[in-house]
Amino acid sequence: MRILLLYIFTIPFCAFGQIAYNDLKDFGFKSNTKQVTYTVYPSPVQREGEWTYDSAFTYAKTHTFNRKGLILTDKQWTNSFESTTTFTYIDSIKVSSSETHTYGKGITSHFTYTDTSVTETKIDKLGKPIMVVTSILDKNKLTVKEIMRTFESGKFKSLYTVTFHGRDDGFFNRYTSMEKVKNTKEEVEITVLKRDSAGNPLSVLTKKDGKPFTYQTYKYEYWGPEPVKKIKTKASNIQDEPEWVVQEVFEAARTGNYAKLSGLCCPKPDCWYDSDTEGICNVSSASKEKQDEFRRFFEKSEIVSEPVIKGNLAEIKITNNQYGIRQATVHMVKLLGKCYLERM
Repeated sequence: MRILLLYIFTIPFCAFGQIAYNDLKDFGFKSNTKQVTYTVYPSPVQREGEWTYDSAFTYAKTHTFNRKGLILTDKQWTNSFESTTTFTYIDSIKVSSSETHTYGKGITSHFTYTDTSVTETKIDKLGKPIMVVTSILDKNKLTVKEIMRTFESGKFKSLYTVTFHGRDDGFFNRYTSMEKVKNTKEEVEITVLKRDSAGNPLSVLTKKDGKPFTYQTYKYEYWGPEPVKKIKTKASNIQDEPEWVVQEVFEAARTGNYAKLSGLCCPKPDCWYDSDTEGICNVSSASKEKQDEFRRFFEKSEIVSEPVIKGNLAEIKITNNQYGIRQATVHMVKLLGKCYLERM
């Protein structure tokens, strides 16, 4: 059961069908949540009528989400182990993930779908299965059951079935776990003890078979307001503002009109720019293969934060989509009143 608990709230899902899937909603977190870190403590105790903990943590995990509520990364750690998983999307559909951990890298996952389920197949660097999890979703794309098969050296080891029986304001509050090989059954009750002003859980008590099992604490980061888009007029120059320069790159990728990009790199030796940036500015004369690569990278990109400006330097965080939804930072410089691309 301890192995299952490392995954029970972390199995990734996707958007499909009529209702768009939302990781935040299925996990039970509120909209506009950017990052969640929860820490698990064993053997909870009561003091003055309130549950707390008096031992070191055994496990912690951080989820990071984009503004659409799709999970981007998972980081989990114990006292002796740490791993980070990065998820890849195509058109907001989760297609794969890659994991690096204390002992190296090479663990990957791929995802398959039906109208009512999603299956994650996790494999090791030799291509052998480690775990296959099929999640059954209801009509609202919320998880109601998980079937998890584990493998050792590619050979079947165990089969867990987890049935979720309810939610407390979106958060799982009770489930039954059955291990078919050993024929064991566990009943787990989850109680939210305290929530923050947004309605997200701050402290949680779990009971297994009626006995206190773990105490969990949660910390959050929230997305700020959507970046304010400055309005360009006919008299505006796209190089007046750093975000306009970045938007011009996106627009060129969407339309195939590269005419304005050549002026987005400042003349050397007045300033410096790297080879990636030079490729953007010279894409109009590049090969079709390079142009296609540029298009795939930027055509669905978005600005996700206000520019960070320090003196004549600026940074803007964007999503890029060539290998799925990931974040990148565009570095820019302002020279003689004009904003130029510097590096990514």
